[in-house]
Amino acid sequence: MVQRTIIILASIAIFAVSAQRFKIDRHNLPKSNLVTRSEVSGRNFDSLRLPNSSVPTHYNLFLDTNIHRGDSEYSGNVQISIKILENTKLIVLHSVGNSIPQVELYDSNQLKIPLVNFELDVEREFLVVNTLSTLLSGSNYRLAISFAGALRTDNTGFHRLAYQAEDGSTTNIAATQFEPSSARKAFPCFDEPAIRATFDIRITCGLNYKVTSNMPAAGVTIQQNEKKLTQFKRTPRMPTYLVAFTVTDFISQRMVLKEPTTLTMEVLARSAVRNQLDLGLRKGAEAIRALEKHFDQNYTLPKLDQIALMQKPGGAMENWGLVTYDDRYLLVNEETASNYQKEEVIITIVHEFVHQFFGNLVTPKWWTDLFLNEGFATFYEYYVGAEVEPSIRFKELFAVEALQLALSVDSKNTSRPLSFYTETDLDSLFDVITYIKGGSVLRMMNHALGERTFQKGIRRYLASNKDSAVDPNDLFDSLESAAKEDAMLPLSTSVGAIMSNWIYEDGYPLVTVELVPDSNEVVFRQDHFSERELSSHRTWWIPISYRLSTQTARDETETKFWMPQGASQVSVRIDVPEDAYLLVNPHQTGYYRVNYDNELWRRIIQQLNADHEAIPAVSRAQLLDDALKLAKARRIWPETAFEVYKYLANEVDYVPWYAAFASDNLQYINDGLVVEPTAYRAFQFFVEKITHKLFVEMGFNELVNEPHEHQRLRAMVIEWSCRMGSIICRFGANQLMQANMDGVQTLPPYIKHSVYCGGMMEATQEQFQALFQIYQQSSDPAERAMYISALGCNENYEFLSAYMTVTLGTGQEVRLLPNEWLLILQSVYSRTNKGLDAFRAWMQTHLMDIVRVLSPRQEFNDIIADYSARNGYFDNFKPLVDLLKDFADN
Repeated sequence: MVQRTIIILASIAIFAVSAQRFKIDRHNLPKSNLVTRSEVSGRNFDSLRLPNSSVPTHYNLFLDTNIHRGDSEYSGNVQISIKILENTKLIVLHSVGNSIPQVELYDSNQLKIPLVNFELDVEREFLVVNTLSTLLSGSNYRLAISFAGALRTDNTGFHRLAYQAEDGSTTNIAATQFEPSSARKAFPCFDEPAIRATFDIRITCGLNYKVTSNMPAAGVTIQQNEKKLTQFKRTPRMPTYLVAFTVTDFISQRMVLKEPTTLTMEVLARSAVRNQLDLGLRKGAEAIRALEKHFDQNYTLPKLDQIALMQKPGGAMENWGLVTYDDRYLLVNEETASNYQKEEVIITIVHEFVHQFFGNLVTPKWWTDLFLNEGFATFYEYYVGAEVEPSIRFKELFAVEALQLALSVDSKNTSRPLSFYTETDLDSLFDVITYIKGGSVLRMMNHALGERTFQKGIRRYLASNKDSAVDPNDLFDSLESAAKEDAMLPLSTSVGAIMSNWIYEDGYPLVTVELVPDSNEVVFRQDHFSERELSSHRTWWIPISYRLSTQTARDETETKFWMPQGASQVSVRIDVPEDAYLLVNPHQTGYYRVNYDNELWRRIIQQLNADHEAIPAVSRAQLLDDALKLAKARRIWPETAFEVYKYLANEVDYVPWYAAFASDNLQYINDGLVVEPTAYRAFQFFVEKITHKLFVEMGFNELVNEPHEHQRLRAMVIEWSCRMGSIICRFGANQLMQANMDGVQTLPPYIKHSVYCGGMMEATQEQFQALFQIYQQSSDPAERAMYISALGCNENYEFLSAYMTVTLGTGQEVRLLPNEWLLILQSVYSRTNKGLDAFRAWMQTHLMDIVRVLSPRQEFNDIIADYSARNGYFDNFKPLVDLLKDFADN
């Protein structure tokens, strides 16, 4: 009965596409987020693009706000100077949700032009102004529009936010989020990225509030009704999606940079966090100066503010001169924050500041080529982030945090090209492909052309295209000129020919390397890699770098040769001695996977077991990731991947372990085997054995001056060791958890969840109930989520059943915040086989209540679909299960 109900519910489950506008944690990526192709790409519709018979040259925008009184209503007017590009009787611009009582048109002599009418095209989000006479090409007009609106509650356009002040009262504020197409929700405008204009902005607010915008304030005038009017200096020419303004009662901290140009920087936030502004301000100053130097391009505005908002979707937004953040990505309490929290803040700041050049200074012509914004920001957040914070291994982390995730997504049949045209569902373009594949392809070209040549080309791209809109051809031209000067390409090709397949087609190649017996020849083959379907016969221009263990190379990422597009294989003279191994694409700078013949795999595995540190850490992570994906795709035997993973018993470096623990590697196997107790016990035994040395070495206690990444590694190994059944881990975690609950010992924030999760696995009923009460008493959403996850780590069926039953709301006095019911169920069913068994039994016991309360919710149907999928793909792991059982038996 339960199984049948699960199947029925799964049949109607729909996985949502989630557009992530920021760095993605590969260890917590929901499988549903791996869907990237827009479902509307083939739909027939009338164009939603503006006809562009007229374009704006300047906006004079006025807004009258009352958020200081808690009133969401606002009014305003916008005067738009427009130029007519072709004879027309129509002026078409955008407007959504605005009440428009009046539209007037004036010629260059300020004489009113008669109108037939104006109307709203709701479906296409157009405001259409019909004129009585023809407007002639080349003429200039002023369009005056009065409007009124209400602050939105969906975090788009001009929207309302609230926070709890220090005295417990609720304070209302307002902010903007216009990318990609929400400026039209705040005021009528020409809302496309290629259309640039200057802006004069004036906004009223309460006397105790402050308005910020892209430019510095030019003046503040006190008005009646306890309000003031702030007028801002004129902006440079910019697209509407970069316009920004906030109305808050925030405090700020500022500094003035003098060299090479004067630049005022300010961080704004609510007063309760006044001691958390310093790091964001300091690192912001370091970041903008590092970027100016790297790009040989001065930041052009007189100020660069950063403001910390609450519950901002996507993490941050790069508005020119006023970057908005979710506060967790800007604020840092340096006394209590973990290194990982600081890393997130630094890398977010660098990402958004890269956009001040890529996106703000130079803008794509349409969202089709959003990767020209986000790909550069993703690449340089790591590359320049390493300059801003040398203690963090950002350049190495790119491979495991970003590139390997992109490879995983891009091998699926739901992928799409980097350059992808759509006029609807623009939010779907803000995905793994745009951000991370985009950054990975640019990083590959950086190494393939050489860093000096690539930097030269990028500087030319910015210098020659600033204050304008671009497409990939503009990038190709700039890189091509630099590559020709430095002779960094084969004569038979060009940058455009090389990059076109990477940009205009989905997927990527697999390079297979084979030794030719009794010769000094090595054959390189390429074909399209796909995890699930037969691959196509597409080919790419591929930069091949390699490392021969008997040779010393100055630059292991240097391109040794190019595999041409159209060539399925290339034979190269490389003398590989019998005692040597060959490592292709070392440091994983190329955006492709590598396979080897049996002999080369044997030599690499032999080296991993003898002295794994002879192979670079990123390459070890690459071997782990490639081996499992190749085995999954039936490109190598499972035994080969298994042998690669066995070396981890002696691995203590964070970078390879990050790749091993990822949701598409060991976590993927965990999810596949969790449905079968015997197989899962064998898997637990294997992982517990390979993590034992690491756990003993890392322990629970941090060391003085230990490397930055050790904190994250310690948290991961504690959770995995405890989950896999380590008695030492579970006992130690339980003791620390109890001491922390009793107030006897303080736990660093970065390790608290891992300790509590491990501690709850062997918790008593009293400990379970005590932690549940702590969770109920907490008012911080992030802290509550941590407790929810930890409670789900328990393996007592009775406790877990009672825990899940609170989601049904059957008369119990339990306080749940929105969506906490979902977190509770996920914390139980998705972690271990005992949790999954408890979920299955709970479903059977409470079936009628579940159908009544939870099944109408789409999120619950997603859980059921995932549950069913886990049962469905267990057969894929049978060869691996045999290997795990043999390992346990021996």
